[in-house]
Amino acid sequence: MRFLSDFLAVGKIARRFTEVAVETRQPLRAIQPLRAAVAKIRASPDQLTPVHADYLQVCLLAKMYKAGAALVEDELVDLDPSATGMTPRDALRYFYYAGMVLTGLKDFRKALEYFKLAWTAPAICLSAIMLE
Repeated sequence: MRFLSDFLAVGKIARRFTEVAVETRQPLRAIQPLRAAVAKIRASPDQLTPVHADYLQVCLLAKMYKAGAALVEDELVDLDPSATGMTPRDALRYFYYAGMVLTGLKDFRKALEYFKLAWTAPAICLSAIMLE
């Protein structure tokens, strides 16, 4: 059984790891460790975690769209913030990056579905992710 503190700790580490990979312009090196983190932390293949968005971000920056598509193809229906520490920002980032990955693969119909999820998410005010 996974505990929320596990998700929060791994999420923070993954977020900082992604920031360093982006700052040093080495996103390709971050793909495998983040893919492993996603596989280890989620309790089931249908669970969305904060690490998903970080993984897709480095895939985009490295132009490794197929690596990102492998994660996007999973049907993610478990979005329980109390179990994973997901924030609305994590979910919006995931949907936006998933749309970008699919755009890179020229699967525009599926990309539009993910962009629509990011645009139509319930919110009190618009976020920068929605505007992007």
